[in-house]
This record gives sequence, structure tokens and C-alpha cells, in this order.
Amino acid sequence: MIKSIYSLLIGVTSACFALSCDVCGTAVSIPGSDALPGIYSNYLGLHGSFRRFETRHIPLLNEPSWLSQESFSSMELHGRYSPIRRLQFIANIPIHHIDKTEQGIREQIAGIGDISIRTNFLLVDKVDEQAKKVVNLFGGVTVKLPTGKYDLGPTTLYYPENIRPGTGTFDFSFHLDFILRHSTWGLVMNQAYSLRGSQSNFYQFGDIFQQTVTGFYFHETSKHQLMIELGLQNLWMNKDWDRIASINNPYSGGVSIAPLIRPSYFYQEWIFNAALSMPIYQNLADNNVRQFFAWRLGAIFQIKNK
Repeated sequence: MIKSIYSLLIGVTSACFALSCDVCGTAVSIPGSDALPGIYSNYLGLHGSFRRFETRHIPLLNEPSWLSQESFSSMELHGRYSPIRRLQFIANIPIHHIDKTEQGIREQIAGIGDISIRTNFLLVDKVDEQAKKVVNLFGGVTVKLPTGKYDLGPTTLYYPENIRPGTGTFDFSFHLDFILRHSTWGLVMNQAYSLRGSQSNFYQFGDIFQQTVTGFYFHETSKHQLMIELGLQNLWMNKDWDRIASINNPYSGGVSIAPLIRPSYFYQEWIFNAALSMPIYQNLADNNVRQFFAWRLGAIFQIKNK
């Protein structure tokens, strides 16, 4: 019983980076924690996400400012392979679509995003069968590859470097995921710091720190399992640096705090999950960018190890 709950618990410890502010310093793809279903199984999964923003553009000279609306949707294929109990490899292949409307002009661009590969280590592995208690600590490193579409060619509207399908950089992220469960209740804490790369000597992306804390309740019947997570997500992003102009990108950087709700449903080898996030505080790009909401839907199929 506890092994089953323990396995399912690990299935929902994602830091949910897809819900973060993509327009501020990280392009559409953010490296970070992915789903980690059952420690005893590998998996294949597919999830989609949608985020909507509004940008106030800084005028030149004495012109009045104006607004643009951006929405980002993504579809991502991801999988995990665990050759031994304490080691995991997680790969993520995204495709991004950007819809932008500015001064009556609407334009859409799409392309493959930056592929990421994460190596995950199970550092602490304590299971108390009698007390129905689980304590785990994961540590991981993610490498994001410059595979995404960065050179957009001729476009009608302008797309800063941080709102394109790819960044054209190698990025490295470091993660810690902590799980504490007692009976059907528990706590999950995720932290990640991303060291962003630069495009040759032209553009330097700002680093990102994200922390998510959620409490959960797990309910199980003879055939079905349901888990509900409620928590808070904190995001800090350093500004990007344009080396040619020797200025910070004014549409990058900032902080946000957002409540998070994340239900997950388990049936046999399948895990279905969703997430919704809406900021309660944000200061993005010196208040020139406002995020409205972000949601995510996904499905995972667990492949039992022989």
C-alpha cells in the first residue's frame, strides 16, 4: 500500500515550470523539473500548456505608450528512463506557438523549442512502512540545448530574444525536490536555479530562480487514486543584457508570486494531471509586462521495468 502511494507521490513532484512567466528573460522554453512518475517505472508523456500576457511598450521620444497582447501555447513530449533505482534521465522535446497582437496587427509564429535533458539523483530515500511515512530528496542537473527556432526571418511585428521558440543558447539548471508524506497528507518543495547562456557575444540571458511549495492530499479507492495539490510558486528572473547596445532588455526580468492548484488522477499505468496558476503579485519587466494566467494539461503512461 505505502509503496503504491509513494510511487504515485513521486509522480507529481514537478516544479511546473511551464506555468512561469516566459516573456521575461527565458524565451518560451524554460528548463526545469519534469514529471517524475513511479520511482520503479519509466514513462512517456505528453502535455500542453497555455499562458497569456500583456505588454506595455516603451515609447520613443514623446510618443504615447501602447499595448500588445501575447499568448504562448506549447506541446511537449517527455520521457524518463531509470537504469537503476537512484538514477533517472528525463528528456523533453517542445513545440511552441506564439500569438501576438499589436496596434491592430495580429501575427503568429511557431517552431520547435529547445530540447532539454535532465539527470536526476535520489539522494535521500527513507520509507517507514509502519508509520506510513516517506522522506525523499532528489537532486538534478538539466542541460538545455540550442535546438529551438531562434532566427525568425522576416516578420511584421518585433519579437525580442526572450519571446521566441528558442534561445540559441546552452543553459544549465540545478534542482532540488523534497518530498515529505505522512499517511494521506504531505508536503512537496521544489527549487531550481538556471544559469542562462549567451548568443555568441551579442545577447546574454538573465539567470532564473524558482521555488514551489505545495501541500497535498491523497485519496485512494480499490481502482482509482486522486491527488490534489495546493501551493505557492515564486519566480525571480534577472534582466537580459544586450551586449551590442550595452543595455538591459527592458522587457525582461522581474518577480512574481502565484497560487497553484494541481490535481492528478491515477488509473492503472496512466497518470492524468492539470495545473492552474494566477499571479497575486508581479513586477515583471519593471511593470511593463503583466501575466494573466497559465494552465497545463498532461497525460503520462508508465512503463513497468522488467
